Amino acid sequence: LPGAQYEVGGAMPYSYDNELPAHHTKLDAFSISTTPVNNSEFLNFILDNGYQNRELWSEPGWQWKTENNISHPDHWAQNKLHQWYGLNHDGAYTLQGNTPVHGLSYYEAEAFANFAEARLPHEHEWETAVRKKLLTDTACTWEWCNNTFYAYDGYEAFPYLEYSAPWFDGNHYVLRGASQYTRPDIKRASFRNFYQPHQRHIFAGMRLAQN
Repeated sequence: LPGAQYEVGGAMPYSYDNELPAHHTKLDAFSISTTPVNNSEFLNFILDNGYQNRELWSEPGWQWKTENNISHPDHWAQNKLHQWYGLNHDGAYTLQGNTPVHGLSYYEAEAFANFAEARLPHEHEWETAVRKKLLTDTACTWEWCNNTFYAYDGYEAFPYLEYSAPWFDGNHYVLRGASQYTRPDIKRASFRNFYQPHQRHIFAGMRLAQN
């Protein structure tokens, strides 16, 4: 997409306070993947020792990975033949190569983006591409963005102060999209999810962007 002013944000009465007010934001020219990163692509990261390559990780990401002995997505496991499979509430299941990967922390998503010589998108790049109907599979996983959760100019707390305001703390990153467990009424372009970077239980994956 070319650099330009783009409209982002939600509309009353269907949006939460952190989606408001709708406004225009200036974006530089960027490219964004039409599809999220899939299981096969993330397996390449594992097989190429991405979890052991210090250069791919931020300082807090490497510390988190090392302290918690992280070596694969949260919902992945290996059998005695070292074959990968998935785990969910129904038990073990076969991982499909072209299915979007999930079970990632922000730190893992960031490291994979570095591995792919790309980056995570800013949430407004993601929203703009969705509004232009350029992205597919936007309701398969929550997708980590490269910016922290913050209040839009003109933000007003609703319906109570503690819904969003306490989390504008610089330690929560925005996720866009949805998962298969997400309520239909919040599967919209402007909805902003937010979690701390180490959290990986939220069916979160990623999509790549570049300048």
